[in-house]
Amino acid sequence: MNEKEKDFGINGTDTKSTDEKNANIEVLTSNEIISQSEEKVNALENDFITFDTRTPKELEFVWYPLIVKGNLNIIVGVGGTGKSFLTCWLLSAITNGDKMPFNDRYFKKGNAILQNAEDDIDGTIVPRLIANKANRECIGYINEELKAFDIKQLKRLEEKIINFKPDIVVIDPLTSYLGGINMYVPNEVRDVLKPLKDLAQKYNCAMVFIMHLNKGNGSATNRVLGSIDFVSMARSVLLVAEDPTNSSQRLVLPLKTNLMKDSEKTALCYKINDNGAIEWIENRGNINADDILFQNENKFNKDNLIRGFILGALSKEDLSSNELENLVTKKGNISLKSYNVTKAMLRKEEVIDCYQKEKKYYWTLKKKDKGD
Repeated sequence: MNEKEKDFGINGTDTKSTDEKNANIEVLTSNEIISQSEEKVNALENDFITFDTRTPKELEFVWYPLIVKGNLNIIVGVGGTGKSFLTCWLLSAITNGDKMPFNDRYFKKGNAILQNAEDDIDGTIVPRLIANKANRECIGYINEELKAFDIKQLKRLEEKIINFKPDIVVIDPLTSYLGGINMYVPNEVRDVLKPLKDLAQKYNCAMVFIMHLNKGNGSATNRVLGSIDFVSMARSVLLVAEDPTNSSQRLVLPLKTNLMKDSEKTALCYKINDNGAIEWIENRGNINADDILFQNENKFNKDNLIRGFILGALSKEDLSSNELENLVTKKGNISLKSYNVTKAMLRKEEVIDCYQKEKKYYWTLKKKDKGD
């Protein structure tokens, strides 16, 4: 009979004497019993807490009021809109303590982790960081050449956060680092995000996930790829979208805004220069994110509608500037800005033209059918 069989009596024969059994029984004194009972009571007391025992904590921001420290944040957009360009600028601004765009505040100078699965490090990410004048000594990443990384490797990530002390951790895109979970199953999503939120709170850093929009219909928040629990668990969600009035420009605007004042819920406009540097243009004020997506996805149809309205009006007769503007904007329910952009394009294409008569400016079709 081997030692394992002896220890557990595998053959059905108990080889230990009564004295041996009794010697192994732990005998507790009355004081020890009372102590263990008190520990159980204390554990039960800690299981329920009243709110008067908690101390209010003021929220901190990496980028006020858009990126929140100690929380989960999402930057989302259609593929190809330049989300990664924006994150390279953001990390550069943080490592230099730059001034925030259209804001009197400055970024707190600090470190950052950028985990990117889609772009080549030396050929893409490094040139973008250089273009934005990043302090690259303050930006690091987990080396996946040694071992692949996913967000379920909490100890590995926590170790890097402890040692490098980043103010922000960017996961780009999140879908590449989910570690095999089904991103459409709410329980699986919450189970993987909750420990990350705990890490963010424990070390007071901002977790930022780069995500994509699906191609469905509905509100922008409901179109974030995967379960709605991604949006639900995030403290801040930002949309990056093409500027409907200028395809070379981008807008960043809030989707989830419960932390912002109404005056802060604005769209910030920027462009991406040829070298990858971000150049901020203007604060566009309050713009609805759903409207921006609708305009971008229906841009071709909208442009054709405005063109058709202008050409249809001028096919009957020449109209003064005021007459044409009033007809298109009021009867056509078309914004003045969209009207002016389309009118300028039609003139550039030599479809319509403008002339002066009796101190008034008139618009006319440049190529009319003389038979009409």
